[in-house]
Amino acid sequence: MAYTYHGTQGWVKQPNRIVKTFDSGLCLIQQDYIRRKDKVEYFTFKEGDALSVADSQPCIDGAFIFPEPDYSDMGNGYIKCTVTAYGRVNNTGSVTTRKEAVFLTANVFELKTGIKYTDNINYVCQTQNSQDAAGQASVEIPGVLLYGGSPDSGLIDIPVLKIVLGAEQSPSTIIPSNLVNIFVAATGENITNKLFFPQILGFNQSNSIPASFGADFEGRKLSAEFRIDRVETTDYGRFKEYTISWKISGIPVVNLGGFIRKGTWSPFASPETTITAFSIGSTGFTFTGGANYAVANSSCVLQQLAVNKTDVLIKQGASTITSFSVADAVTRNTQVTGLTANTTYAISVTCANNYYQASNSLQVTTISA
Repeated sequence: MAYTYHGTQGWVKQPNRIVKTFDSGLCLIQQDYIRRKDKVEYFTFKEGDALSVADSQPCIDGAFIFPEPDYSDMGNGYIKCTVTAYGRVNNTGSVTTRKEAVFLTANVFELKTGIKYTDNINYVCQTQNSQDAAGQASVEIPGVLLYGGSPDSGLIDIPVLKIVLGAEQSPSTIIPSNLVNIFVAATGENITNKLFFPQILGFNQSNSIPASFGADFEGRKLSAEFRIDRVETTDYGRFKEYTISWKISGIPVVNLGGFIRKGTWSPFASPETTITAFSIGSTGFTFTGGANYAVANSSCVLQQLAVNKTDVLIKQGASTITSFSVADAVTRNTQVTGLTANTTYAISVTCANNYYQASNSLQVTTISA
């Protein structure tokens, strides 16, 4: 049975509009139109054309035809045109995550070898002795696996971002770190923001020591580095849909910091400095510091760990003539008497402080009368 339409000769919108939205924010709108076959016009709808404001709802910045429309003969005197258009319902997209098994590692920096670190969680760290090319003791960076030491002791969220942007825009490849979580595999505990406090008796952190030498250990968080793993792009005319995935680069690690060992004395003393007969011409003299006498200030200790004591020992052969201590790296205005003129003496100096450090470069200048 044939049908004759006695209305408009233009394209007539059909009541079968389809709207689909996707995780990325992409919005597909599909609409059928029909027109009398003897009045059909194939150039009314073109790729790239914008739908009307009403027809583009719920898109936030319009919907545009893509690709070219499809046409079909309905067999009843009418041609059907199917128009597909794309827009977006947001410009933020969505993020999903996948989990990967990872090591959970702690790093401890030590300025003296042979020290064993233990904290109250469940890991132990022992530094190894090593030397650089010049034969000097080097700073050690030991790594310790947390939570039992299993290579899959942790789980980490890896984000996958889906987003729709304008065809001329480029997506940010900065990882949405607020969506990255780190878990203990055995218990499911989320330790993303957990602070790790190393309990190391007899040590202080070298980067946070106040003048009172009473520093507390600072809490550190696990951190992880990521890099782009894959970027997929699908073209929808005026818009492009991106799927960006990351992968972890390296191992989640908590850098507990650098540590130096507390002590009563540093183990460093200057070489003995011999005062020759020429240097001593009287039975007494005064240590005045500066040009007359000085302890090099200061590669014997870290810059922030001030020397708090200097011991001076004056000997003649095996006999001690006198000794004294000053609360400084340089002796000043200290009178020495009871010496024999034109006699050779030896002076040795020990630099004392509250911390150990692995260099030994105290220097003592010759004392003159």
